[in-house]
Amino acid sequence: KSISLIMEENNDSTENPQQGQGRQNARKCGWLRKQGGFVKTWHTRWFVLKGDQLYYFKDEDETKPL
Repeated sequence: KSISLIMEENNDSTENPQQGQGRQNARKCGWLRKQGGFVKTWHTRWFVLKGDQLYYFKDEDETKPL
């Protein structure tokens, strides 16, 4: 199995409040591909690491994690 990984470090504490929750207070964030649970297809999702919690979103403008 392979994983596509593009991560970036967020060191900007003055994040634009108009952006989705995807980057606020994030240690790392970026696009990953994950395999679906029931139908084993690959989906690109926006992942965010905050502390010891990993969240993912359909895109980086979403505010509600999947």
